[in-house]
Amino acid sequence: MQGGGARLGGLLAAVDALQTLQSQQQVQVTRIAGTSAGAIVAALFAANVNLADVRQKLTEHRATLARRVPPPTSVLPLLRLLMGKPMVDLLPLQAEFAALLQQRGVAMMKDLGVVPDTIPLFVVASNLMTNSEVTYQPLREDESVAQAVFNSCALPFYFRGPTRDKVNPLIVDGGLCANLPIDDLLKGEAEYGPVLGITFKEQNGGSNPGSLLELALATLSASIDSSVRRARARIGEKNILYVDSHVSTFEFERALKETLSEAYQQVREKATTRLTTILSELTKPAPLNVQIEAAEQPESPQTLQAHADLYAALHADTRFGYDDVRLI
Repeated sequence: MQGGGARLGGLLAAVDALQTLQSQQQVQVTRIAGTSAGAIVAALFAANVNLADVRQKLTEHRATLARRVPPPTSVLPLLRLLMGKPMVDLLPLQAEFAALLQQRGVAMMKDLGVVPDTIPLFVVASNLMTNSEVTYQPLREDESVAQAVFNSCALPFYFRGPTRDKVNPLIVDGGLCANLPIDDLLKGEAEYGPVLGITFKEQNGGSNPGSLLELALATLSASIDSSVRRARARIGEKNILYVDSHVSTFEFERALKETLSEAYQQVREKATTRLTTILSELTKPAPLNVQIEAAEQPESPQTLQAHADLYAALHADTRFGYDDVRLI
């Protein structure tokens, strides 16, 4: 599942459709991977949290969530940034997310795939100390699921600021390394089944950045989008589910409204149709290449005599005509 910041609502709608198809036994999801917003939805799905209930909770707490995640151009986030802090404090949201997973008996990464009705989860983040990708592995990873997920969501400056710690690495948003994390799933494709990519449809057009902030965001987006395109190419278009979303990365208030509107249901219905098509193609029996070899058996005297009679007739002075020919 691709990361997308505030576009989490679109992912939630698409995976809500997937969860319904699984409950109807039309598909079995064996493993799941996500980055940033995709990691949030992937973790909820992996822990078998009812996504319709999650949408209802977002409805009930929409105003509170909008206050907790203000746009980066508002005064308070800018003041926090000048103080060397991240624009937004994620810890309260992380605690609530951990409590939601705990209701399903899930706390650590190693719980997923072990607790009944859960599946293994891969979460990707970025290590700024070593300039490398960090993948939180299922089953053997002794790491809090909530911590892994919110590390993957920690967009630099906005959700995570600089640190003076010289020992522990600074872990930030996984989209910097792999915004559509397919590597670990592709490695197990032969054993666990084909990989399905859930990604956002790219918007046409665009404009040049007109400020330093816009330039920084555009530079970041160009790098992230390029890695997503490469991942899509590796999966193949036939195994891609595109999600429509007109919300930008930081429009959290608008995203909450979209999640509660008819747009959510529209994305869900489109996802159901597309997933049904993908599943029908994946389960269609492949054409069989059959090679038939005639067994070598001794010729009977009758067959040998028939061959001799045919040869004699073909080479006789008086030719004969064929009234009827049958293949036996």
